Amino acid sequence: MVGCGQIRQQWGQELKQTMVLDIEAHRHHKFISDLSGRDPHEHRGDPEVALDKLRSWLRSASPRKTIQAGPLLVNAFRQFQANRDQIARSAGFDPLNIPYLDFTDIVASWLVTARP
Repeated sequence: MVGCGQIRQQWGQELKQTMVLDIEAHRHHKFISDLSGRDPHEHRGDPEVALDKLRSWLRSASPRKTIQAGPLLVNAFRQFQANRDQIARSAGFDPLNIPYLDFTDIVASWLVTARP
Protein backbone atom coordinates (compact mmCIF):
# COMPACT_ATOMS: atom_id res chain seq x y z
CA MET A 1 0.00 0.00 0.00
CA VAL A 2 1.25 3.47 -0.87
CA GLY A 3 0.04 6.70 0.69
CA CYS A 4 0.60 10.24 -0.51
CA GLY A 5 -0.30 13.37 1.34
CA GLN A 6 -0.28 17.10 1.08
CA ILE A 7 -0.71 19.68 3.81
CA ARG A 8 -0.93 23.35 2.96
CA GLN A 9 -2.28 26.55 4.40
CA GLN A 10 -5.14 28.43 2.80
CA TRP A 11 -6.98 31.36 4.36
CA GLY A 12 -5.40 30.61 7.71
CA GLN A 13 -6.60 27.00 7.79
CA GLU A 14 -4.63 23.82 7.26
CA LEU A 15 -5.84 21.72 4.32
CA LYS A 16 -4.96 18.03 4.29
CA GLN A 17 -5.33 15.89 1.21
CA THR A 18 -4.35 12.26 0.90
CA MET A 19 -4.42 9.44 -1.62
CA VAL A 20 -3.87 5.77 -0.87
CA LEU A 21 -3.01 3.19 -3.55
CA ASP A 22 -3.30 -0.55 -3.00
CA ILE A 23 -3.14 -3.70 -5.10
CA GLU A 24 -6.83 -4.56 -4.49
CA ALA A 25 -9.77 -2.23 -3.98
CA HIS A 26 -10.78 -3.25 -0.43
CA ARG A 27 -7.75 -5.15 0.87
CA HIS A 28 -7.07 -2.45 3.45
CA HIS A 29 -10.16 -3.50 5.44
CA LYS A 30 -8.19 -6.54 6.60
CA PHE A 31 -5.59 -4.48 8.46
CA ILE A 32 -6.57 -0.80 8.59
CA SER A 33 -9.77 0.34 10.22
CA ASP A 34 -9.62 4.08 9.57
CA LEU A 35 -8.24 6.06 6.68
CA SER A 36 -10.28 9.14 7.59
CA GLY A 37 -13.00 8.29 5.10
CA ARG A 38 -10.68 7.82 2.12
CA ASP A 39 -10.89 4.63 0.13
CA PRO A 40 -7.69 3.38 -1.51
CA HIS A 41 -7.47 3.46 -5.29
CA GLU A 42 -6.81 0.03 -6.79
CA HIS A 43 -3.73 -0.43 -9.00
CA ARG A 44 -3.72 -4.26 -9.31
CA GLY A 45 0.06 -4.41 -8.82
CA ASP A 46 0.66 -2.44 -12.03
CA PRO A 47 3.03 0.50 -11.45
CA GLU A 48 1.79 2.22 -14.61
CA VAL A 49 -1.81 2.16 -13.32
CA ALA A 50 -0.57 3.46 -9.95
CA LEU A 51 1.38 6.24 -11.67
CA ASP A 52 -1.62 7.31 -13.75
CA LYS A 53 -3.92 7.34 -10.71
CA LEU A 54 -1.37 9.26 -8.66
CA ARG A 55 -0.98 11.79 -11.47
CA SER A 56 -4.76 12.29 -11.65
CA TRP A 57 -4.93 12.77 -7.88
CA LEU A 58 -2.04 15.25 -7.91
CA ARG A 59 -3.74 17.21 -10.70
CA SER A 60 -6.82 17.69 -8.52
CA ALA A 61 -5.10 17.99 -5.11
CA SER A 62 -2.15 20.20 -5.99
CA PRO A 63 -2.25 23.90 -6.73
CA ARG A 64 0.34 23.15 -9.43
CA LYS A 65 -1.32 22.93 -12.83
CA THR A 66 1.70 21.90 -14.93
CA ILE A 67 1.66 18.18 -14.19
CA GLN A 68 2.33 16.21 -17.36
CA ALA A 69 -0.35 14.02 -18.91
CA GLY A 70 -0.51 10.41 -17.76
CA PRO A 71 0.78 8.85 -21.00
CA LEU A 72 3.86 11.11 -20.94
CA LEU A 73 4.63 10.12 -17.34
CA VAL A 74 4.14 6.43 -18.14
CA ASN A 75 6.52 6.77 -21.10
CA ALA A 76 9.16 8.43 -18.90
CA PHE A 77 8.65 5.67 -16.30
CA ARG A 78 9.22 3.01 -18.97
CA GLN A 79 12.41 4.74 -20.12
CA PHE A 80 13.73 4.92 -16.57
CA GLN A 81 12.84 1.28 -15.91
CA ALA A 82 14.61 0.18 -19.10
CA ASN A 83 17.83 1.83 -17.87
CA ARG A 84 17.39 1.41 -14.11
CA ASP A 85 19.98 -1.34 -13.60
CA GLN A 86 22.65 0.55 -15.54
CA ILE A 87 21.81 3.81 -13.74
CA ALA A 88 22.03 2.07 -10.34
CA ARG A 89 25.34 0.39 -11.12
CA SER A 90 26.86 3.64 -12.40
CA ALA A 91 25.88 5.19 -9.05
CA GLY A 92 27.62 2.31 -7.24
CA PHE A 93 24.51 0.37 -6.13
CA ASP A 94 23.19 -3.12 -6.59
CA PRO A 95 20.02 -2.52 -8.66
CA LEU A 96 18.03 -4.80 -6.35
CA ASN A 97 19.24 -3.17 -3.14
CA ILE A 98 19.20 0.63 -3.34
CA PRO A 99 18.42 2.47 -0.10
CA TYR A 100 15.27 4.55 -0.47
CA LEU A 101 16.89 7.99 -0.09
CA ASP A 102 19.61 7.07 -2.58
CA PHE A 103 16.96 5.81 -4.99
CA THR A 104 15.06 9.10 -4.77
CA ASP A 105 18.32 10.97 -5.49
CA ILE A 106 18.97 8.73 -8.51
CA VAL A 107 15.46 9.30 -9.86
CA ALA A 108 15.64 13.06 -9.29
CA SER A 109 18.98 13.26 -11.06
CA TRP A 110 17.66 11.21 -13.97
CA LEU A 111 14.58 13.42 -14.24
CA VAL A 112 16.78 16.51 -14.56
CA THR A 113 19.43 15.14 -16.92
CA ALA A 114 18.11 12.25 -19.00
CA ARG A 115 14.37 12.44 -19.26
CA PRO A 116 13.04 13.56 -22.65
